[in-house]
Amino acid sequence: MSVYPASIKSYRYQNGSDFFFDEDDGSVEIINGPCVMKSFSYCLTRTTNSLGRGSIQFLDGTEALFSVGTATRIGTYPSYASFNVPGVGMRFETSLNVKIITTAIPGSLVECHNFNVEYQR
Repeated sequence: MSVYPASIKSYRYQNGSDFFFDEDDGSVEIINGPCVMKSFSYCLTRTTNSLGRGSIQFLDGTEALFSVGTATRIGTYPSYASFNVPGVGMRFETSLNVKIITTAIPGSLVECHNFNVEYQR
């Protein structure tokens, strides 16, 4: 695998004036088109004080690749996480999409705030 000389860009998810998406949004496109993810960070919160577990699933287009935060118990306090992707990064062939997966109590929404990704094209 070769590393191509492209600059690393940073992107913070924003939909209008909001910097969050929730589980009702389903799969959310972060980067349209092929890219190599170098790192990412996020904050999961709940809209109520009920407890549950939540994770962020990463998809290449519509194909699920992996999830992070599965053991995260979200309650009163937000759950922050930041990851560096080892090696030369992870390649997404079609587009980088994310989706919130929960085992939450029905009616208590999980939101992802400040999703940031560093990537190359």
